[in-house]
Amino acid sequence: MISKLIFLSILVLIFALFNIYFYRRILHFFTSSKQIKNIALSIVIFWELGFAALFFSASFWEIRPVFASVLGFLLFTFVFGATLEAAKVAPWFGRTKYLLLGIFVCLFGYSFYVGSLPPTIKYINIKVDDRRLNGITLAVATDIHLDPSKKEFATSIVSQINNLNADMVLIVGDLFDGKMTDLEGAAAPLSELKSRYGVFFAPGNHEYYYGDFDAKMDYLRSIGINTLINQNANVIDISIVGVADLAAVRAAAEGPNPQKAFANTKKPTILLAHQPKTAKDALFYSPDIVFCGHTHNGQIWPFNYLVSLAQPFVYGEYRENTSQIIVTSGAGLWGPPMRLFSRSEILAVRFF
Repeated sequence: MISKLIFLSILVLIFALFNIYFYRRILHFFTSSKQIKNIALSIVIFWELGFAALFFSASFWEIRPVFASVLGFLLFTFVFGATLEAAKVAPWFGRTKYLLLGIFVCLFGYSFYVGSLPPTIKYINIKVDDRRLNGITLAVATDIHLDPSKKEFATSIVSQINNLNADMVLIVGDLFDGKMTDLEGAAAPLSELKSRYGVFFAPGNHEYYYGDFDAKMDYLRSIGINTLINQNANVIDISIVGVADLAAVRAAAEGPNPQKAFANTKKPTILLAHQPKTAKDALFYSPDIVFCGHTHNGQIWPFNYLVSLAQPFVYGEYRENTSQIIVTSGAGLWGPPMRLFSRSEILAVRFF
C-alpha cells in the first residue's frame, strides 16, 4: 500500500504540472476562449481522476484501459507541445499548427489500432556451436499482463504459441495483473499450453504487486508450468535458469540470486530474467542465451528512449562476451492500450 501511495503521489504531481502546461500553453495555441479551455481541462481532469481511482480498485477491469489511456495522452501532448514550441517562431506557424494537430491526432488514433493487434510472431535463428542446442525450438513470451477481463486474449496467446510446435515454451515474467482469486477464469487457457519438453516460467515485477505471489506460483505449478525462482531445471542436457525479479524485495520475498539460480547447472544454459538489468547482473555466470522482457520496447514512442536510462538493454539482440541477450517487446500491454512504432510479439527461436 505504501508503494502505491508513493506512486500515486508522484502521479498526482505529474498530472498537476501537466494540467497547468496544457491549460496555459497547449490550449493557448488554438483558442483564447476561457470557456473552451475550462471544458477541455475538465475532461482531462475527469480522465485523470478515473485512472487514479481505478488504480486502487480491484474491479472494473473492462474499463481500466479507457482511463489508462490518459497516460498515453500525456505523452503525446508533451511531444506535441514540444513540437509547437519549436515551430512557433516559423512564419508559417499560424497556417500549419492545425496540420500538426491533425498529424498528432492521427498518430494518437493509430496507436490504439496497433495496440489492438494480436502479437506478431518474430522468428529468430541463432547459430550455436554446441550441438546439444542444434535443432531445438523455443516459443518465448513475456509481459502478457493477464487481468480478469482477458480470458479471450489468453486463449488467443495459447493458440499462437501452440501453433509453433516448440520444443519448449518460456514465459519470462509479467504474466499476471491482479489477484489470483480474480484471475483463475482468465488464466484457465494457460493449462492448454503444449510443448515437447515443458513450459518454464520466471517471475516479473507484476507477479509481486498484489500480495499473493505464492498463490500465483502454486497455480502455475498446479497446471503443469515449471516455476523457476532462483532455480534451474535440466532438460535434454540444457539448463533452463530463472531468477526472481527486483520487485521481490518490496514484497519481502526472495530477490534475484544468480549464484543460487546457477548452482549445479550444465552447459549450455538459457537464462530467463524479466528485467534486463537483472540479466546484466547475472552475466558473470556466462549464460549462453538470455531472454528478457519488461521494457515493452517503450510501448509508445518516444518512451523507449526514457527506458534506456533505466535498463541496459531495451529491445532486440545484444552480445556481451559469450552471452547472447534477446529482449522482446512483450506479447501484451500495460496501462494504455496503445503502441506506437512498436508491436506486441511472441518469439519463435530456432537454434542451428
